[in-house]
Amino acid sequence: MSIYRVTVTGIGAMAGEFMAQGMIVLFDENAPPELAEISILHSKGTVEGSIRPGHFFSINDSVYRVTAVGYKVGENLSKLGHITVKFDGKTSPELPGDLHVEAKDVPAINPGDVIEIKE
Repeated sequence: MSIYRVTVTGIGAMAGEFMAQGMIVLFDENAPPELAEISILHSKGTVEGSIRPGHFFSINDSVYRVTAVGYKVGENLSKLGHITVKFDGKTSPELPGDLHVEAKDVPAINPGDVIEIKE
């Protein structure tokens, strides 16, 4: 079951620097300009349920198991479409808005790609 599903609409000019460090910053299209330049921008989405470790985060066909969820992830996604996804496999969130997924390479991301969190 899909908990959150959005479509990438833009890539900030500095987003690649974060990707090279094993993380992506997600923000919906209403991101302030200074945050838009570091973010993967996407369509509005609705959170349907709770996001928990063991769920799956995907970008198109690249699928990652969720290993830790900050306590603000659901609220931030609902209000701003904003979280930081860290591809490091940590089992305890570093920050309230962090979603940690298994430690694998960050995939290439392009406008039109689908980002999804599902059970």
